Amino acid sequence: MKTISITEKAQKHIEKLLSDHLGLYKYIRFAVKSKGCAGLSYKIEFAEAPKVEDKEIDFSTFKVLIDDKSLVYLMGLELDYKEKNLEGGFVFNNPNAKGSCNCGDSFFI
Repeated sequence: MKTISITEKAQKHIEKLLSDHLGLYKYIRFAVKSKGCAGLSYKIEFAEAPKVEDKEIDFSTFKVLIDDKSLVYLMGLELDYKEKNLEGGFVFNNPNAKGSCNCGDSFFI
C-alpha cells in the first residue's frame, strides 16, 4: 500500500515537468512546512537525490521523496491536478487536514 496516491492527471503533469528540465532531476519532493494563517502549507520541489530522512515512493516513471516529519501529515494524501480556464495547479486531497485558512494557502491538523 502506498502512503500517498497520485491521480493519472497529476502523474502526467509531473512527468511533463521532469521532462521539461531535461533529466536534471530524478525526484519530486513533497513536504509540509510551517507557514500561513492556519499553520501548515504544502511544498513540492525537484530533487536530485534522496536525503537520509526521506521515504522514497516509486510511481514507475518517477519517484516521490517525503521526509519523516512531513510524512505524518501526508499519510493518505491524494495529489490531483486541476485545470480551469487558463489556470492549473496541484490539488492536495488530504484526509488529515481538519480545515484551511480563508485564502487557501495553508491548512491545519
